Amino acid sequence: MKFLKHDINRTLLGLVAVFLVFFIVSSLYYEISLKKIVALKTKNNYSLNEITVQAIMERLNDSDRRKDIALIDKELLEERYVSILIENEGLVKEKIRLKEEIMLLKSQLEYQKVKLEGPTAQFMLIQNKNRQMRLSKEKIDALCFILKSKNISTDECS
Repeated sequence: MKFLKHDINRTLLGLVAVFLVFFIVSSLYYEISLKKIVALKTKNNYSLNEITVQAIMERLNDSDRRKDIALIDKELLEERYVSILIENEGLVKEKIRLKEEIMLLKSQLEYQKVKLEGPTAQFMLIQNKNRQMRLSKEKIDALCFILKSKNISTDECS
């Protein structure tokens, strides 16, 4: 052992001991720091998961709200459509009634005009109607002639 005692450099042994202590202290320091960082990361991951779940729930709730609003809007539009459809039907009936009333008033106006203008107007009206009847009879005769020339007989042309 004397051999070891003489050969060992105490300064070098002290330096190795100091570096060994320094290595152990720094290893412990980094291990503790790493554990703190891992704990902080775990806490942040948990917080992130909570925030993500909340965001997803808010988005789902927002989607449900939008769906409910869309359904309410649809119902309102359907109600408005039905009321407008009923109003339209009423207006169509009113339009038909007004057209009939206009035709009646025109007839009454024509009658009053004929009545005011006297027998001359009545005579002209009768002549006009007779001319229209004569033209219709000429057209019927022409058609009957064409049918007879093609050897087609009808009761109207007999």
